[in-house]
Amino acid sequence: DHAALILKKYGTKEIILLESTGRDGVGLISWAGFTKHKFHNLYDKLSIRYLDHERSDNFLETLDKFIKFALKKKYKFNLNKLFRKKAKKNEDDLTNEKRTYFCSELIGAAYKQ
Repeated sequence: DHAALILKKYGTKEIILLESTGRDGVGLISWAGFTKHKFHNLYDKLSIRYLDHERSDNFLETLDKFIKFALKKKYKFNLNKLFRKKAKKNEDDLTNEKRTYFCSELIGAAYKQ
C-alpha cells in the first residue's frame, strides 16, 4: 500500500503528487510523470479519498509551508512509528531538519498542520 496527497498546481491544471518513497524520500511528481513511468502499475488499484476540509487561504498557506519543509526529507518506516499514538516532542515542528516520513505519515502530518 502507498499513500500520496493529490494537489493541483496553483494557477494551472497540472496535477502533482506529494509522496514519500523508500528510494527518494519526500518529493513531488506530476501525474503525467507518474503515469509516463508507469508507477501506477505498481499497485493493484488506485483509490482516491476526498477529505472534507475547508481550503481557506490560511489552510493553503500552511500546507504550502509544510510542503516546502517536508520536501527532500528522508523516508523512514518502522513498526514503532506505525503504532505510536502521539508524535514525539518537536516531531511536528517545522524546524526539525532530522524529521523523516513514511508515506501515510506524511499525509497525516500535512493535514495536522
